Amino acid sequence: MPRDQAIAFLRGLCVFDPPLTEQQAESFWEPYNQNVAGLQRRVTTPEKLPLNAQEERWAADAMNFYTNTLHVPNARGIIKIDPFSLVAHQNYVLTERATTYSARLQSATDWFNEAVKPSLPPPRNIQAFAVPNAMNIDLPHEEFTLAFNVPLSQFAVQENIRYVTAWEVRQFDRMFLWAGYHRSYARMVNVAPDANVRSLLMVLADMGTVDVFPGEPNGGRRAVLCGPNPPLFGDFFDDRLCAAVRLRKRRFQLQVRASCVSIDDSN
Repeated sequence: MPRDQAIAFLRGLCVFDPPLTEQQAESFWEPYNQNVAGLQRRVTTPEKLPLNAQEERWAADAMNFYTNTLHVPNARGIIKIDPFSLVAHQNYVLTERATTYSARLQSATDWFNEAVKPSLPPPRNIQAFAVPNAMNIDLPHEEFTLAFNVPLSQFAVQENIRYVTAWEVRQFDRMFLWAGYHRSYARMVNVAPDANVRSLLMVLADMGTVDVFPGEPNGGRRAVLCGPNPPLFGDFFDDRLCAAVRLRKRRFQLQVRASCVSIDDSN
C-alpha cells in the first residue's frame, strides 16, 4: 500500500488508543513497506488445475445456470487455482467476518455450495429514506448495486450474485481475486498450507479493463496492481507483509442523487 494511502487508512479507518499521529502511522507502515520492497518474486497468471469428475459436473451445472438462467454475460467458466497467487485489489480482510464463514467451509463440497454453486440472493429487508431527487438506503453490507429493470421500467436495489470471482488480465499476465475475499480467507484457514490441497474452484469472469479498478484516482493504485510487485492474496497469511489492526465499525448506505441538467441538442 502506498505511503499516503496507508497513513490515511491507519489514521482514518483503524482504532488506536491513543490515535496515531502521521509520524507514528508512517513508522507503523514503514517496516512492512521495506519487507515488500525486498521481495523477489515473479508474478504471473496462476496455473489452471485440472478438474476431477465431480468438479466437472459441478462446473457444467453452474455454467448452464449462469448462462441460460441468470444470463450472466461475463462468466467465462469455472476454474481451479491456487488462490495464493492471485493479485489482491482489496487490501484488507475482516477476520471476524471470515470466522462466520469458517464453520461452513470445511470441505471442497462446502466450498462449492458457498462460493460457486448458482443461487439467487435471498430477499432482504432494507430501509430507504427519500426526498425529491435524493434517497439514502441502509444496507446490511456493501455488495449491493442500483440497477434499472428494463421490462418493468423501474430502478431496483439489487444484492450482487455471491459467487467467488477471478479475473484474468492477459495484458499483464496475471489474475486477480475480484470478489470473495472473506470466504477465500476462511477456507484457506481451514486447509493445510500445501498448494495441492489449497486449490479452489472459482468463476472466471471478464470484469472490464484495467483502467476501471476501484480506487483508481488514489495516486498510483493501478501502477501498484499492474506493476512488478503487486500484493497477492497469499500475503494475507504472511506476518511480514500484512498487519493485524482493529478497524472502526462501519455500516453501509446506498446514496442516490439525481439532478435535471440542460444538454445541448444541436441536432
